[in-house]
Amino acid sequence: MSYALKKDLDETDLISVSVTSKAFSKKLESFALSSLSDLQKDKVLDKINRNTLKLFVTDNPIYFRLDFPSNYKELKAGTIMWRDDHVQDRLNRYEAYFKAFVTLNSSDSVEDLCLLPIYFEPRINALGRAYHLAASMPRLIRAICVTKTNELVYEVDMVSAQPSLLMLEWLKSLEDINTKEAKKCLDLVIDGGIYSYIKSHSKQLNKMDYGRMKKSILTTLNAEHKATKLHKELVILFPDFMGWIDTIKKQGDYRKVSHLGQSAEANIFINVFKDLPEDMFSLIIHDCILTTEPKTKLVQDKLIAITKEIYCDVLSKNVNLDKLFKISKVSVVRWEDPK
Repeated sequence: MSYALKKDLDETDLISVSVTSKAFSKKLESFALSSLSDLQKDKVLDKINRNTLKLFVTDNPIYFRLDFPSNYKELKAGTIMWRDDHVQDRLNRYEAYFKAFVTLNSSDSVEDLCLLPIYFEPRINALGRAYHLAASMPRLIRAICVTKTNELVYEVDMVSAQPSLLMLEWLKSLEDINTKEAKKCLDLVIDGGIYSYIKSHSKQLNKMDYGRMKKSILTTLNAEHKATKLHKELVILFPDFMGWIDTIKKQGDYRKVSHLGQSAEANIFINVFKDLPEDMFSLIIHDCILTTEPKTKLVQDKLIAITKEIYCDVLSKNVNLDKLFKISKVSVVRWEDPK
């Protein structure tokens, strides 16, 4: 796993030490490979590792380096430590992932994947969510990836996933889904328009950029119950839905709301991912599945089918969910072999 160091830690307390002992290096390798046989017995985790190896990082570091000021330097060899609140350390994270994945371009070995300095054991948590190396890969690094068969990477993701799933769970709990608010929420889910609707009806979010707006909404839905300005606006827009959210929080652990959304997400995406054909490239990244362009419709159809099955009391068989599960291109470039 990756671990966070407390922000007030003095930088002089961090000492970088090179491993020169062959015996110690062998110990590290042995430790990294020790759980591989168990991982290979798990259908989902083994599939994640094997498909991670199908990624090919193109030689385009300039694509992510342009996102950083020009006075920052490339990562020093062997350094894999970074802090999210320091620009240089954020660049270090990008460089670490880039350099590590480049070494896999010529390998199809799971052992080589496990020996990467940034590698951590993939796992599925208690809510069913999969955490793994490819899921933690920075977005700008993912954008310069293609597959080893030289196909562009695409994604099928659920629009406004967490609020959409929470609204579906709320609708599923109702005896009557024909109320004005229930119909409005269902329409917003189907059209993938929850965030844009909230933004256009919120004085606080109206001029905010998309990333901050999304974070503000998710924080309000998932954090402890507080009567903030945004919470009050959401109560005005969705009084019954927000009443249901607040009731869950007041019954005990407020994290039950986020757990409910993440569990619902995993129920859809993990089940689709594990049943996709073994010979096609696919990777699960929480609320989306990566694949190649010819397979996007297959993935989209399967995601729609299982969503309709789970929420059969809410979603009719004929409803079109193409806007809820959108297809988009991830790769920004195609690698051309100089040979």
